[in-house]
Amino acid sequence: MFGQYSHKIGKTDISVGLRHDEHDSYNDSTSYNIGVVWAPTAAWMIKALYGTAYRTPFASQLIEEEKADLEKINTANLKVAWQPMDRFNVSLSGFVNHISHHIKEDPYAGLSDPNHQKIYGIELEGRVVPMDSLEFSANLTALDNSGPDETYHYNDYTFIRPDGTLVKHYVDINYPFDTGPDTLVNLMAKWKPVDNIIAFCKVGYFSSIDTICPRCETSESVPGAWLVDMAFTVRNIVTPGLDVNLYLRNIMDKDYRVPGTYSTMEGEPFSVQIELKKSW
Repeated sequence: MFGQYSHKIGKTDISVGLRHDEHDSYNDSTSYNIGVVWAPTAAWMIKALYGTAYRTPFASQLIEEEKADLEKINTANLKVAWQPMDRFNVSLSGFVNHISHHIKEDPYAGLSDPNHQKIYGIELEGRVVPMDSLEFSANLTALDNSGPDETYHYNDYTFIRPDGTLVKHYVDINYPFDTGPDTLVNLMAKWKPVDNIIAFCKVGYFSSIDTICPRCETSESVPGAWLVDMAFTVRNIVTPGLDVNLYLRNIMDKDYRVPGTYSTMEGEPFSVQIELKKSW
């Protein structure tokens, strides 16, 4: 069951949401959110949000626990936006996420001990339109976190006693909490030379990522990389509503690595995708 209420008071918009989930296999949960948007002038906007949510348990948690506890998150976000004209805007956001009863699952090490973390982040976004046919935009995200390391009880070896009893030996292994890359950057441009043709280009960067491998003797770090993607759209080909989209990913065919389930793996190479779409 869920519901939401919105109300406007002068230059302020207020919204409140409430949701309740009941499930046979894990604990019930009630989530809520509240948001306030204040526009003191036509050029300025301030937004404050607070909300809660949960993640459904892993399948192995449901096997090991009669009623699995839920990983929950509380999020607070504050955003300030400035748009002095239609062709230019910039915004700065800051947020804090508090995660409780956090559990990770590894294919070999199994479930980690319950953990808690605080994640801090800022986001900077901007957009400028120098002419009707051309638009530039950019965004930057930076993350940091605080909290204990992840702890796994890893079954490193097993032996059989003379009487046939199977004995498993466990060792505790600690790894830092994985937030992924702590810095993300995107620089984008959109060009529309004529009404039915749109060209888009994105130059993106992600910083280095520490891979988590509880069964490994050493951990790896995946270096950051810059990638370039492009897309082209041609609308109303032959007949109205018939569009062709062309996507070019990693056009520089850059070699880079990303974390995988069992180890690091090669990132996606240069690829081409053609999409035909018809609207009625």
